[in-house]
Amino acid sequence: MKTAVDSQKELSRLVYRALSIIDPRCLLAGGAPRNWYFGELAKDLDFYIQTPDDRRCYEQKGVFEGLGFGVKESGDIKHEQYEMMPCLKRVWNLSFYTWDTPIQVMEINHEAIGEEECWYNGRGSTHEPEKLPEVVGDFNNTLSYGWSAYGLTHYPKDFLFSVEYKVVGYKYEAPNVKKLREKYPDFTFVPLEDFEAYKRVVQRREGLHD
Repeated sequence: MKTAVDSQKELSRLVYRALSIIDPRCLLAGGAPRNWYFGELAKDLDFYIQTPDDRRCYEQKGVFEGLGFGVKESGDIKHEQYEMMPCLKRVWNLSFYTWDTPIQVMEINHEAIGEEECWYNGRGSTHEPEKLPEVVGDFNNTLSYGWSAYGLTHYPKDFLFSVEYKVVGYKYEAPNVKKLREKYPDFTFVPLEDFEAYKRVVQRREGLHD
């Protein structure tokens, strides 16, 4: 039986297909992959796309509308949650046909997913270091490292480590870190350097490889 999460994943695939017409290397990242991992619905779907530098706001609005999106709000990147993301050009709040889930599209000034990450399957190996898309690597906590592209959802090693050992590394304090603390009260949140040290202790204890 199809669940509400399954339906939301179906929506994400439809939106991805539409956005890939604008940018074949767009990706979904942030809260949705994390919530799906825990069997929970996402409050919205956050996509990242690269667009031409000379495309004006009204031109991009027309492109979205031509692909079936309803444009609710656009252009503002001055909110405090975006101030640590210098790659952002514009943020769009959209809807998609008759679906209820809000869609947020971030226009960025570089490829959302580079050549080296296109083939990476999210598991890594002892011979090949893990490759995160640049925009995902810029996120400020390890519990937000999940991402989806080309029909596959990837959960990097640091994300899986956070889930298994209930310890989350963060780069700096921010409103989203506060919300995660409230949502996951049984998780411990530590600065990223302490998270890396904790990983090394566990790896030595259990004989694991990075």
